[in-house]
Amino acid sequence: MDFSIPVAYRPELKNLFHREVQKLLKALAAELGFPEGSYDLRSTKTAPAVSGDIVLHHASVYVLVRQSSTGESDIIIRPCNGRNDLVGGINNFAPIDELHNIPALAARIRSILADHA
Repeated sequence: MDFSIPVAYRPELKNLFHREVQKLLKALAAELGFPEGSYDLRSTKTAPAVSGDIVLHHASVYVLVRQSSTGESDIIIRPCNGRNDLVGGINNFAPIDELHNIPALAARIRSILADHA
């Protein structure tokens, strides 16, 4: 999927966006060695004007993918202390296209978590 295409006010594209990102975040969890059940994968579509959020939440990291109404997209990576920690550490940002290179995104996350330790 081309993540630069805005999904606001386009329900079919928004649904595709959520499906594709969820699939890629599952692949990211596997690349990071997170066993099934050790993380939450949430999708919230919210209002028509935005993409909503897709979140991978593990005990050590919170990864949020979104697209703004202007079409700008990013990944927010935040260290955390457990799956109940919704505040976590400092936000780190990655371009959404990094979802197309799961090993590179996993390496970025490992680096962020190592710096946080």
